[in-house]
Amino acid sequence: MIPTLQVGDRILVEKLSLGFNVPFVEAKLGARMPSRGDVVVFAQPETGKDLVKRVVAVAGDTMELRDGQLLINGQLLPRRLLGPARHFDYDETQDRWYQQSYQAWQESDGKATFTTVSLRPSGGNFGPVKVPPKQVLVLGDNRDNSNDSRFWGFLPIERLRGRALGVVWSSGPDGPRWRRFFHPID
Repeated sequence: MIPTLQVGDRILVEKLSLGFNVPFVEAKLGARMPSRGDVVVFAQPETGKDLVKRVVAVAGDTMELRDGQLLINGQLLPRRLLGPARHFDYDETQDRWYQQSYQAWQESDGKATFTTVSLRPSGGNFGPVKVPPKQVLVLGDNRDNSNDSRFWGFLPIERLRGRALGVVWSSGPDGPRWRRFFHPID
């Protein structure tokens, strides 16, 4: 989710607005559809591992990614080039931090405005796909390096654990990142 979240961020998750998970079973009481633009925490369908991604399409929406630009129901989301950006990432296999260069974009879905990054100048392609009932489509803000709906499909709303609200602690290659403490997640 770089740049919205950084490697080493610990986040606060609000769990009640999307329904209540029933312990020990795959069930949710009062499951509610999140909104486009929400950053959500969920159990990944294939592995059950908790992931954090942005909801880009909800039930009934048709979503397409064309040359890196997001289309929802045939309408291009406004997008503006911000320019080059660099962020730290962590390679778990080599146990080392490294800096990655990206192209940064500002996107807006009318309700939320957020920054995405891409390694490729033209971005990628995906879809069009129509989101089925009681499901959402999620993408990472790091569009070229994200394990998201493009790879494992739609996300049933029962798998949602909550909405990410803010960063409560952050630690990077040089120790605590004080400026990120209590940083809201857009």
